[in-house]
Amino acid sequence: MPSMKSINSRRGGGGTPITSSLISSYSLWKYLLLGTFIVLASLSFHLIHQVFPNSSSSNRNNNHSDYQSGESFSNNIVLVTNEEDTPPNAVHIVTNATKELQRQNINEEKSHHTVVENTKLPATITATNTTKTLPSSPKKREEESLVINISPNYLQHLQSLGPFPKKLHILFPHKDYYKQHPSLPFVQHSILRFMELNPTWNVTIYNDADMDGIIERAARDDMISMEEMRLLLGNETLSAAHPVERADLARMLIIWYHGGMYVDADALINPKQFDKVFLPTIKMCLPIYLDINFAQSILCSSPKNQLYLEMIKQMSKRRMTSNKGGPLERRDGWATTNALFSMGPPLFNHVIFDLVFGNSHVSGHGDIPGIEDTMRVLQEEASGVIATGQFHDGCHSFLADPFEGCKDWERGELYKLYNMSGW
Repeated sequence: MPSMKSINSRRGGGGTPITSSLISSYSLWKYLLLGTFIVLASLSFHLIHQVFPNSSSSNRNNNHSDYQSGESFSNNIVLVTNEEDTPPNAVHIVTNATKELQRQNINEEKSHHTVVENTKLPATITATNTTKTLPSSPKKREEESLVINISPNYLQHLQSLGPFPKKLHILFPHKDYYKQHPSLPFVQHSILRFMELNPTWNVTIYNDADMDGIIERAARDDMISMEEMRLLLGNETLSAAHPVERADLARMLIIWYHGGMYVDADALINPKQFDKVFLPTIKMCLPIYLDINFAQSILCSSPKNQLYLEMIKQMSKRRMTSNKGGPLERRDGWATTNALFSMGPPLFNHVIFDLVFGNSHVSGHGDIPGIEDTMRVLQEEASGVIATGQFHDGCHSFLADPFEGCKDWERGELYKLYNMSGW
């Protein structure tokens, strides 16, 4: 058999075998084609990514997730955020629903869209259900659009109440403080001014014993349980609750039983004439504090208003069952600061929106979006029954009308005389 060398020599001549030449040439073309394919594939992938940058995030987008922060939001909520200058995981939403938009939402039963602009970050929310909220810090405004619709049943209840009594109620440890220190500017421009401008009103100051007495009455009337009364007032073996906790309940009971107007002692500055406010048809007041929420430092109503009865019940529920079904944890009779606060303004605002406006989704914590629009709706649709106004400062509020020489008088000097500190 001829050798492979002789065969190769006949086919190609020279010193290079034909098979070796073909193999080398084939390998060269193969690698050139492979390299060209890789370059073209890379360029194609880059071009597709430029045209469809979010194609790899389709699953997350379908789940309505924020692909920047990685936080998933409730169904029917889409967050669209401008990436420029936006820190990761930062979503600070401040709702500013207009009155016109809220009017359109009243009595609308179908899902609707509300567009809310973020004034702090370049973000826009489109929500198809106003009862859904975005996760947020408790210190931020609540992320929900208010549908302002005064409950006709509650208005009917108010109209059935008796007349608003001309009574002012104040809680202060020393009942005769205004007699002992009539020369103090704060005293002159608060309670003494009120008495001067409203001579037909009856003014009652409740000290700690009076405050505890009305809590005892509530227990006798089965408005609160005897166990709750003992937790609040204490006994031989149990320390009494913090004065603020007892005062928060006492003020609700006072308005429920007696009606009239309750005002925190330090909030009653530069008071005006109230006969022009509480006209014969007025049955309650709902003033707001700045643009934050309804004020709890001022309560006004005819006696037996269901709002205050509901507030008393909800306070009892939190006090007696919110600790794994049992009473609040206490140390030397005092509950925690957070527990006390939760039974104050947040709960009060939640009850107002639930009962007066039929909106149980407002937690009451933090700034309530649209609270000024809510006030204007009260002025336009319930002005003959509910008095309202807004606290701007000590000279311009529900209690005070601006006048020349008005000042925001401080309570500090009076409190110092009685060794008291602010809450």
